[in-house]
Order: sequence, then structure tokens, then C-alpha cells
Amino acid sequence: MKEIKLIVEGPSDKKFIGDLISFMELKLDTIKVSFIELNGKDDSCFAKSLAQFLTNEEDGKNVIVIDANDDDISLRKKHISDLLARDNINAEIFFLPNNEHKGYLETLLIGTILEKNQAYFDCFQKFEECVSSNATNNPPSIKDKAYIYTCSLLSKEENKQRDPIVNPKKINYRENRFYDLTHSTLDPLKLFLTSNIN
Repeated sequence: MKEIKLIVEGPSDKKFIGDLISFMELKLDTIKVSFIELNGKDDSCFAKSLAQFLTNEEDGKNVIVIDANDDDISLRKKHISDLLARDNINAEIFFLPNNEHKGYLETLLIGTILEKNQAYFDCFQKFEECVSSNATNNPPSIKDKAYIYTCSLLSKEENKQRDPIVNPKKINYRENRFYDLTHSTLDPLKLFLTSNIN
């Protein structure tokens, strides 16, 4: 049985990618998929994890899904490719959100907000503009936005035990409550996963 080593930055990415693969109903009968968490995004985290990557293509494939961050994506691709080449490791790489632009997992998620919930996010945009207008304030990060969005949709009862519902490491993305896994924003990632995991 061939193995796919699916390399992600951390537990939030692992949870989302795992739920998305399940939602897509990819055929995994003859493939073993195992995750490697880099536990960070800097070079030292990547270098420490290289020993867990597959080095023989006959055994399977390395598939990397990581944030593009705020870097120039072409430079980031070259840098990661150079790190892999140094250890003679082949891998297919996808940079979130869409393999073309800067961003993060949360950038991708915000692009898939359910239409019926858009009003919540519009309110948040106004709040962000207000906070940003004061030079001494620190505007919320993209990760903050995603977390606040999910929290705002909880009932009062759910809010008392919100961690298992909205924690990015535990959230159930398949239930289509916060994000739409059929959204076209996910098409590049779905195509990449289908091409490299099926």
C-alpha cells in the first residue's frame, strides 16, 4: 500500500485538510494518508521535519500544504524547493490560500463564509476599520477575524462551552455551519488534493 505523507503547518491545518478530504470523499482504499505537522512555519521547523518525509518515490508521495504567508509566493516556492532538493526529497507543494496569492489558512476560510452569515462578517469589517483608524491600536489579524466570526454564530448556551465548537483544532468543517466546503474558493486546493491523493 502506497503512503501519502501530507505535510501541514499545525493542528488547525491538519483538522481542516482532514475534514476537506473526508468531505470530498476521496478514494483512499489503496493509499495510506498520514499527516506530518511542522509545528511552525519557519525554516527550522521545516528542517526538523524533513527526516519524516518519504525519500523513495516507490513508497509513496510527499504532499505539502502550507501557508504562503505574506511572502512573495514565487520566492517562497523556490526556498521550500531548495530545502527539499538539499535532502533529495521530492514533493508536491500547495501554498494556501490558492497557490497564487499571499495568505493563510484563515484567508481561505474567510473566502468560504456561508452567504447567510455574511452580515456578521460585514459588521466585523466596520469594527476593523474603526480600530485601524486609530494609529495606536493594533487591528485584528486574519486569524482573529476567523475566530471572532465563528464565535459570533454561537448561541448563549454554546458560548459557555465554545472551545470544542470553534477551536480551529477541533471545529467540524464538514457540518457547513460556518464555512461552505462547496465554495469555488476551494477549487484550486480540491484540484490539487484530488490530483495528488487519489
